[in-house]
Amino acid sequence: MTQILPFKAYRYTAKAGNLSDLVISQGDSTRNKPGNSYSLEHLIKSPEPQALFEKWKENEIISQDPINNIYTFRQECIFEGKTVIKKGFICKIELSLENTATILEHEHVIEEGVRYHLNALESSQLTIHPVMGMYSDDKFQLERFVEVSLQSPIASVTNDTGGKDTFSAISDIDTIAHFKGLIANKKIFLADGHHRYHAALKYANRAASPKSRVSTIMYLSNMEDANFHIFPYHRIYNGIESFCEDRFIHFLQKYFEIEVLKESGLLPKKIKMTEFSLGLIFKSKAMLLTLKEAKKALLFKTLDMGRHQINFSIIQNKLLLKGLKISSHTAAFQVEYEPSFRKCYKEVQATRAQLAVISPGITSSQLKIIAEKKIVLPEKTTFFYPKAVSGIVLNPISENADFL
Repeated sequence: MTQILPFKAYRYTAKAGNLSDLVISQGDSTRNKPGNSYSLEHLIKSPEPQALFEKWKENEIISQDPINNIYTFRQECIFEGKTVIKKGFICKIELSLENTATILEHEHVIEEGVRYHLNALESSQLTIHPVMGMYSDDKFQLERFVEVSLQSPIASVTNDTGGKDTFSAISDIDTIAHFKGLIANKKIFLADGHHRYHAALKYANRAASPKSRVSTIMYLSNMEDANFHIFPYHRIYNGIESFCEDRFIHFLQKYFEIEVLKESGLLPKKIKMTEFSLGLIFKSKAMLLTLKEAKKALLFKTLDMGRHQINFSIIQNKLLLKGLKISSHTAAFQVEYEPSFRKCYKEVQATRAQLAVISPGITSSQLKIIAEKKIVLPEKTTFFYPKAVSGIVLNPISENADFL
């Protein structure tokens, strides 16, 4: 059973300034103007974030909503030249054993990343960045409530692509009960924020009292929505010592059928149409790699997996590291994860990278299978966009936090 809860969020007041200059998307500080001392970035980078938060409260830069709400959102942005829309709601989830049993993951987490977010939680005592999750409801039972709510927005910001992110709140007790009742019987599939989620779990385990009620805020979307997309993370490699393009291709020929494309721009479409395929971009050419039929059974058997496209991300990662002669430990220093095919192409053409690997990506239905079977994909396999906006709502990590 997954128990979601409404909460009284802390939000910026009009006194803080233009909201678009205050909030940020995760991993992106371009929304913040350096001159605004109330931007979320200042809170994140402050050596004493809890004290700064208290000061903002005293000066009415930020205030707490008087009643419990579930917060709704609609985001619209441009990615790779196309409009992407995402809708859903923000709620609180207590990190109890019962709740976390129905929250399913799909990506490997790096301990260093967990420690970073745990330190941030301990110093601020705040959930600043929502964890992004998904649920499955093909009857779309909550969408009408979200749509009605958004007709009376409480906040809106212009995002980095020129699109508009709109937020509202639902306080009606019966409507909130409907949200809680539907999600109670659903599994939550983590999308973006695996490291933040693990940090919150560690914080909960460290809580001084067993009665401490530790929670996180989660940004939930219906994965059955036709507008919901999961994009792949591609990999840009550079700094590989003694890298030889011909030798690498020769290694790959053992496993893949290789097609050199006349137009590199066709690569994403070709990959999408071809099962068990990926792409390579070198400065002089672009190539489509398709796993050889004779190798499929052997590879899946060796890795103790079923014969499924969903496992190809793991196979692909293992083969590439082997062919490039780099370990998973050193790869972190030689690879950049990038969701934009266009940027991958430009980096290689500008010789700022030795090669780019264009990944096939996975669908929502495949992700459900991955999570339910507890298959762990390599880190940075999936890219969810738009990212959750940080700073629209803030919430204490624990009900024992000093400022409650």
